Amino acid sequence: HNLNKSERSKIRKEVFSYSWPIIFIGIFGGLFYSIDSFILGYYKSVTEVGFYHAAVTIATLLTITPLLFLKLFFSLIMKAYSKKDKSLIKDLSKQVSKWIFIINLPAFILMFLFPGAIINLLFGKEYLVAETSLRFLLMGNLSISFYMVSLNLISMAGKSKVILKNIIFAGTLNLILDLVLIPMPKILWLDNSNGVTGSSIASFIYMLFLGYLFITQARKYTSITPFKKKMIRVIFVTFIPLIILILLKSQFEINLFTMITLVFYFLLIYFLTILLTGCLDKNDLM
Repeated sequence: HNLNKSERSKIRKEVFSYSWPIIFIGIFGGLFYSIDSFILGYYKSVTEVGFYHAAVTIATLLTITPLLFLKLFFSLIMKAYSKKDKSLIKDLSKQVSKWIFIINLPAFILMFLFPGAIINLLFGKEYLVAETSLRFLLMGNLSISFYMVSLNLISMAGKSKVILKNIIFAGTLNLILDLVLIPMPKILWLDNSNGVTGSSIASFIYMLFLGYLFITQARKYTSITPFKKKMIRVIFVTFIPLIILILLKSQFEINLFTMITLVFYFLLIYFLTILLTGCLDKNDLM
């Protein structure tokens, strides 16, 4: 109420300029898998679209963790941004990225090593043709979980138009890759490749490229790269439970009971290793 007419008009323009791209971000983001499905259905069949969506459903489980953290994260960094507390934003960004990484890494490893068992459990053995597809989509969705913090940083800086341009640019690349890869009878070294595999490779490249754009632009507009050095240590110590899991996997026939047992021991060894090797700092423990 203390603002004059010109000041209120300026604020309205700024709000509108920031808000309208967000509408289209939601629209284009929602069209992503629909475009894949449409092209896959055009070149192949409705059956392959079903196989692809089964793999997509499983792979998108990796986006649950970042979504849970980022609901709180965005409101916190916006509050810090209004107070020009850049050091707090930087610390929060790195801490949240680390938590997402620690939780999603074992989930990725388990689904990547046992794609057939998970598909068979959730959808049935007729969907096993999507095993290779699931692996590519898992790699893509793992990259999404890394760059979502950077996406929030760009949004915090008021660069919603940059986000929209990134999505349109990367989405165009995905469309071109779909048109090239889906009709191919064989893709590179993958003897059992099919249209579902081609669509998944296109999606993987799309997500990887989009992540690169968001991370580099977050650094450009906020001077923040949301990664901690201890995340490298996490990668190295993960080899311990991973090697044990691979050795045990080769000794047993994979069924529901053995898979549950292997998952339990893998997660137990993973989190014990994380605790014992100093991957967590005082902020994590607090």
